[in-house]
Amino acid sequence: MEQSGKQLLLRLLLPLLSEGMRVLDIGCGTGEVLYELVQRYPIRGVGIDPYLCGRCENKLELVKLEAEKIQELPGLFDLAYTLMSLHHFEDPLTFFCQMSTKLTRYGRLIVVDWKKGIRTGVPEKYYSLGEVTEVFSKAGLTSIDYGEEVFHLYAVASLTLTRGARNQ
Repeated sequence: MEQSGKQLLLRLLLPLLSEGMRVLDIGCGTGEVLYELVQRYPIRGVGIDPYLCGRCENKLELVKLEAEKIQELPGLFDLAYTLMSLHHFEDPLTFFCQMSTKLTRYGRLIVVDWKKGIRTGVPEKYYSLGEVTEVFSKAGLTSIDYGEEVFHLYAVASLTLTRGARNQ
């Protein structure tokens, strides 16, 4: 099931990658997925996770940080994703509100997680697709692609742009 979540993320993410992008992995764990991406594509990667020690490598930086404190990261991101981490967030609405301030004008956020009702053997809070897209809207994000697979839900969001929105 874990591998199918990763494959789903890659199907959504790879068509969006372009040279020079600043990409954020939220809940990166060891940074394995992000490391693979920066090795294969000319991007700059930043990963955050509350349970790691920071390290930097060529085009890759891992930072010990909770998702809800994302505003502490400097700069904006062209693409951000969270893979199998949403169910660990203490306050998803706070995270998504702050994430909406960290995306460039045409940036994208991808969420892939267990869908509500799936039995993983771990008593955690899983969300329905409707709950995820609703919190996107509350946070100033627009759902542009979403769906469910056997074990996972996925949602892709962009900024909800209004008159006077930033031009980055």
